[in-house]
Amino acid sequence: MGYGFYASGTAGLIQDSLFQVYSSQNILDSMKANSSYYFYSWAQFDVNSLKHEFTQHSSQMKWGNPCNVQYHYGSYDHSIPHVMADSFMSRANRRPLVRIESLPGQCLADSMVVRLKFTGTPPFHFNLYRDSLSNSTYTINDTIYDLTLFQEGKYQIRN
Repeated sequence: MGYGFYASGTAGLIQDSLFQVYSSQNILDSMKANSSYYFYSWAQFDVNSLKHEFTQHSSQMKWGNPCNVQYHYGSYDHSIPHVMADSFMSRANRRPLVRIESLPGQCLADSMVVRLKFTGTPPFHFNLYRDSLSNSTYTINDTIYDLTLFQEGKYQIRN
């Protein structure tokens, strides 16, 4: 159960509800581990607890500029300019979704074939990671692609 308020201060603690408090480092770790896009906006005359963030940009200074995070410090009161929201949504919506299926009978002695089903418009560009290390880069011109995996490991697709 949350009450939907957000408070941050110089201590780097972020509170998103009455009962949930996170450290700035926890949030950074989550953003780096997750491929979602994040948009943070602070307004000049919003609430007193965010005054320090607006003038000092302390979250941006602590978190840096991961490619999936966008900051905006130029709004007033409690609004986000349409152009900023549109820019962020366009970037986030461009990312295709992929569903991964193992194909029956495709697990061989030295390899495994998985089917990738993309939602969106080709071409699709992505990197394949094995055990958190970049393995290879792909450009696919169809919505279905059968990928053969030759080594054991934990695989991830990132775009």
